[in-house]
Order: sequence, then structure tokens, then C-alpha cells
Amino acid sequence: MNIKYDELKKIAAGVRAELVLKGGLDFPSGKVRRKPRDEEKSRLLYIMALDRLEKNRPSRDGKGNIVL
Repeated sequence: MNIKYDELKKIAAGVRAELVLKGGLDFPSGKVRRKPRDEEKSRLLYIMALDRLEKNRPSRDGKGNIVL
């Protein structure tokens, strides 16, 4: 299964905007996630991170520092 991060990001932004308009979602400052993620969500985040890594590979500059 290959997920395009950019497509998923657009869909999530649209859903988030709808939830904010309906009042179902608010963003209090300093909000911290306390509930553990389920296995499916963790796998999805891992795949998204790998897709982003493929698209934007880190490199080293002349001094040997990593450029992200």
C-alpha cells in the first residue's frame, strides 16, 4: 500500500476545517496527547514519515553537518 502524503494532508486539512466550523474541534494551547495511538495509526504515521524521507533526503554540507 502506497500512500501519498500530500493527498492525505489535503484531506486531513479539509476534515479539520469542517470540524472547527461545526465546533467539534478546538485547539487549546499546550494540548498534549495522553491517549496512546492504536497500531493502525502508528503504522500510517510511519509510512508517512518514510514517504517524506524519500521526497526530502537529508544530505551533508561541506563541513559534514547534516542538512535536513
